[in-house]
Amino acid sequence: MPAALAYAKRRSKAARIIALSYPKSASEALYSFAIATMYRFVWTANLGEQGGESGGHFGIFLDRLPRGLGLAISSLHGSLDRPPLSRTFQHGGIFVNPGAAAVDVHIPAGVDLWSGRSMRHVDAAFHLSLPARAAAVFVQTPGQQ
Repeated sequence: MPAALAYAKRRSKAARIIALSYPKSASEALYSFAIATMYRFVWTANLGEQGGESGGHFGIFLDRLPRGLGLAISSLHGSLDRPPLSRTFQHGGIFVNPGAAAVDVHIPAGVDLWSGRSMRHVDAAFHLSLPARAAAVFVQTPGQQ
């Protein structure tokens, strides 16, 4: 992982890394997507057989992931030792908690929020307790950008 993090600091190098994941749940799919996207890696997943929530095959999770973040417009904040990791994008943001304890993150108003196993619209800003080894991704709701 340290070599990948060094590559992530250079846009031309980061784009050459493909992050392939094999998630077993929607939460794992979101976490792997968030980390890869945050570091500007090309993200993909095993598209094996369709399976249930515990089936271990990716096919059912693709429609549960955010789209439309745009390009990264900030540097990466936080570190593996000091979570959360965060990065702002043209149309949203990503928070990742690689730590062992929950951390609070600020979710702005007027966004669609992906966290855990679900997506929901957020009208008012609030603080989210992001569990250990979890991700939250928010995308501005069309028309509110």
